[in-house]
Amino acid sequence: MITILAAIALSSSQSNVEEYFPLRAGMVKIYEEQIVSNGKTYNFSVIETYVGTTTVRRYEKYIDESEPDVDKREKVREITEQAFEIRTAMDNDTPVPTYYQAKGNRVFIVGTEEGQLLKSVYPVFAVGANPETFIYTGEIPVMGAPAPAIIDGETKNRGDFKFNNKNYSAVETKLNYKMQVGGGIDITSEQKSVYAKGLGLVEYEESGKSGSRTTKRKRKLTKIQLP
Repeated sequence: MITILAAIALSSSQSNVEEYFPLRAGMVKIYEEQIVSNGKTYNFSVIETYVGTTTVRRYEKYIDESEPDVDKREKVREITEQAFEIRTAMDNDTPVPTYYQAKGNRVFIVGTEEGQLLKSVYPVFAVGANPETFIYTGEIPVMGAPAPAIIDGETKNRGDFKFNNKNYSAVETKLNYKMQVGGGIDITSEQKSVYAKGLGLVEYEESGKSGSRTTKRKRKLTKIQLP
């Protein structure tokens, strides 16, 4: 009975998290984005295309104790996972994939390069309590290389969000990133996102700092195509 109840609870929380972070193949979302970096302002159109579930993989070394030849015991095996692929393009640039998994009441980024599974996956969204808090300590990819990081997250209910003259139930997520990259440079990022039920991300703000460089970013949903 405990196992059955646990399975029901897990299924319910995953369904709930995907109400606000929908992973639906065929959805297309268009955002207006503004970036202010060291006093200069840049405006973009951002297109997210929800591709669907795909296989991501990575390779890891391991020791095969059953191998009679000691010199051949170090081998490589393939690790595969199923993940949801979203491709993001800024203006006319080539779309870049990000891979997600919804597990329980959390959504994780599990890959940021073509078809590749991260060794350490990390949470970016959660629902549950009000507020729902979560923390991650480990590595995340920064400029193509793993970097030590701490992520503090919090999601809480907020008032309805109006989009196209219709009100949607919404939650607000705050993420605080602290990362260390080569050369002793610290990177910090404070992010605030609004997720509307059935739409996903509708507004996003970020204040970041890398060394002496400061960046502010705003993104707002302007159009959505549902499958």
